[in-house]
Amino acid sequence: MTIIVNCEQGEAEWLKLRCGLLTASNFKKIITVKGTKSSSWQDYMFKLASEQITGGIHEEFYGADMELGNEMEGEARDTYSFIKEVSVKEVGFIYKDKKKLFGYSPDGLVGKDGLIEIKHCKPKIQLRRIAKPVGFVSEHWQQVQGGLYVSGRKWCDLISYSRFLKMQVIRIFPDKEWHEKLDKIIKDFLKALDKTVTAYKDHTENENTVRIFKDDKVELQGGASEGPNS
Repeated sequence: MTIIVNCEQGEAEWLKLRCGLLTASNFKKIITVKGTKSSSWQDYMFKLASEQITGGIHEEFYGADMELGNEMEGEARDTYSFIKEVSVKEVGFIYKDKKKLFGYSPDGLVGKDGLIEIKHCKPKIQLRRIAKPVGFVSEHWQQVQGGLYVSGRKWCDLISYSRFLKMQVIRIFPDKEWHEKLDKIIKDFLKALDKTVTAYKDHTENENTVRIFKDDKVELQGGASEGPNS
């Protein structure tokens, strides 16, 4: 059963929830559109491991672009609500289940079944997305399907918004076959993440695992030695 956390996205509580946690906005770093393992897997895994170990998020969330994006997101949400004649509820974070191993920050919940995911862009990009919607969907496929997978909702309206141009809304439904592939990759990723964090803790707590390079050899503090290629 999902767990919904009501907090302000971008604020301290939200950042703390996401620290070291696998999130749908980053699913593209572990899985491709086709459902195979992403080439970014290892880099992202080490990033999350470092956050779990240090307790800090090592990326910048704020800046002029993000401030503008937040402003446009609010406009897009209001415009969507008006056009569709629906109420959109904002929440901070959704965990897949009580284990709280990964989650998703939606741009809004619609009724009992829907989600919205908003992408603000420049006018030229908006025109391109309207002309080539398949490319737009593919670009955000992992996040949208990941959001549906985490939340258990029945549909997600992917919204492209650019002020003064027509809003584009594409309704996407769960791809169960892709979700099965995602489920397996998430399990493998979390195992690797846990193993990495555990290995670091064991390394720092056990003096005998410390290796020192000296005279082209690697010496173990416990007294044994081995060659650099051992």
